[in-house]
Amino acid sequence: MIGSTSSQVRQEFQVLEEQPVGTYVGTIDTKPSFTYRFSENHKLFAINGTTGVISTSTVIDREILQSDVINMVVLSSQPTYPTEVRIVVLDINDNSPVFPDASIVVSFKEDASSGRQVILDTATDSDIGSNGVDHTTYRIVKGNEQRRFRLDITVNPSGEGAFLHLVSTGGLDREVTPFYQLLTERV
Repeated sequence: MIGSTSSQVRQEFQVLEEQPVGTYVGTIDTKPSFTYRFSENHKLFAINGTTGVISTSTVIDREILQSDVINMVVLSSQPTYPTEVRIVVLDINDNSPVFPDASIVVSFKEDASSGRQVILDTATDSDIGSNGVDHTTYRIVKGNEQRRFRLDITVNPSGEGAFLHLVSTGGLDREVTPFYQLLTERV
């Protein structure tokens, strides 16, 4: 009976984005007197052919990658033992949230009732996960000393995206205060 055994090994490593060239990623399992190389040229990573140490060969920006998971194959010298390597590029909080417009003008009718609202654009952020935009953390940081406005957030039921509402709390009188200049931020 002829049997076959797979000599293919799988290893997974992680590396933070934006690290300097030469940052250690991981070491594949090696055999004495073998040499190792990638099956294809890689712009992001290099391998030490003797030790099996994988390191960065450029500063990696996760936001411009097609995927944050990079799969590659390392080949050994004769006989060839392939090693599948998966490198996960981890996000760091290297991007600030950005509003679509630096400033906008909205209008409210003057009256004593509260609850009138205008939808504002939310901030976007190229980072992912906990480093990205949390749609529940906006506040008015300046210009609301009389507390004539508040911010309300409505998150989509899907969890993707949110609506930011500027809401009047009442007591708007154009003759007393013709305009308010509010500064809001994502916290």
